[in-house]
This record gives sequence, C-alpha cells and structure tokens, in this order.
Amino acid sequence: KEFSAREGIVAYGYDDKYKEYQRILQFVRIYLFNPSSGLYTCPLAMTDGASCLIKNMKESGDLDKFEPEVKAQLEEAYKRLTSRNPSEFWTSGQWMTEVRGGSDVSGAAATYALKEKG
Repeated sequence: KEFSAREGIVAYGYDDKYKEYQRILQFVRIYLFNPSSGLYTCPLAMTDGASCLIKNMKESGDLDKFEPEVKAQLEEAYKRLTSRNPSEFWTSGQWMTEVRGGSDVSGAAATYALKEKG
C-alpha cells in the first residue's frame, strides 16, 4: 500500500499536469507494478474506478446534487483515493455480497434492491 501511494500508481491517472498522457502513465505504472504486487492491483483497480466515478460526478455537476455532508464525504474520499501520502491513501473494494467469497460470484449470492418510501 505504501509503495503504490508514494509512487502514485492510482494518482497518476488524476494528475492534470500530465494532461492527455495521465491515464497512459497510470496504466504503464500498473502494468510494471503488477508482477511484484501480489495481486494488489485488484484493489487498486477498484480504487481507480471509485476515483473516476467521483471525478466524473464532480465534472458533470452531479456531485452538487448531494446533501452538503455527503458531498464533503465524497470529496474527502476522492482526495484519499488519489493521495500519494501513504498515511492518507485509501484503497477501495467491490462492496458486494459474496456468500463464498472470491471473484466469481455468479450463482453464489443474490443482491436485491428495494425502493424505500420517500
């Protein structure tokens, strides 16, 4: 975790100083890091996905549709997900219901959404 934060494995994809090359630099770094990471690139991919979602919500104005407290939490999450400081860096996960665990959840679990009143 410390190495990936310090070296900006996720952060490179969101560093505007690299402009159109930011994602290419990020993917090259992930490609080079992967063999020695012990499969740690899986949570890094989830971290990138969460970061990308929050960034896109901010750029589209959708982040402003949330209550101020939720918006502040999402902005803090983005800051931590893209941090180069190991003590601040967060990784993300799949947040799925898995009965047996592992990556193949087909047939292993069912997730239901219920509409709430209001």
